Amino acid sequence: MLVVALGVGLRVYLVPSTDALRSGVEATTPEIKVRVRTPEMSLSWDAVPDTYRYRLVVWDPEEAIVVAEHETVTPYVEADDPFALLLREVLHPGRVYTLRIDASDARNRLIRQSDAVDLTL
Repeated sequence: MLVVALGVGLRVYLVPSTDALRSGVEATTPEIKVRVRTPEMSLSWDAVPDTYRYRLVVWDPEEAIVVAEHETVTPYVEADDPFALLLREVLHPGRVYTLRIDASDARNRLIRQSDAVDLTL
């Protein structure tokens, strides 16, 4: 019994953990930098390697409601994109909204996230 306990203890101590979710190493991935061009509401951001999908969420912090959501595989939204057209339709001029972009991999795991960005039409 002592030999088994010693063997298990040495294995735990000497073999590194294979569980990446429980690693003690702090993540150092940079956040996504977002660029907003108004009044056409075109958006662009830094492409994130291994991203399967970007999820954009625009909300009204004053009323605490989500105004619009969008998923895309490209790191931009052109001015003639249906999402940009929707934003120009639902956002009130002069009012401050908040935008955040999440990059997820094919297993829907969050890779990176942007800071919350103020958005005004």
